[in-house]
Amino acid sequence: MTLSHSHSHRKDERSIRAEIKALEAEKEALKADRRANRELRRAERLRRSGARHSDSQLVLYEDEIHDGRDVTIVRRERIVEPEGGVRIEKDRKAPPPKLVRAMLATLT
Repeated sequence: MTLSHSHSHRKDERSIRAEIKALEAEKEALKADRRANRELRRAERLRRSGARHSDSQLVLYEDEIHDGRDVTIVRRERIVEPEGGVRIEKDRKAPPPKLVRAMLATLT
């Protein structure tokens, strides 16, 4: 009798742990979904208001020697993202020329 009770107790513990793990995963998924929705609403609000939050400034510091003295030159450049956002394209590489010749040779 005690063996079956112990076995069923372990099974209950396992199922409880599995349920807790599933609930925690569901909670994390809900949090991630809320964060994504919040970011989406923020992006839409910025787009509607015409605000350009991606304007930024690049500051370059260059150390040079002029007239025997160390001088730090500060250059400032304004970086403005295009209206539609930055477009990232995948680098498409052509196959090697030998392979192209071999493929064309099989067609004729």
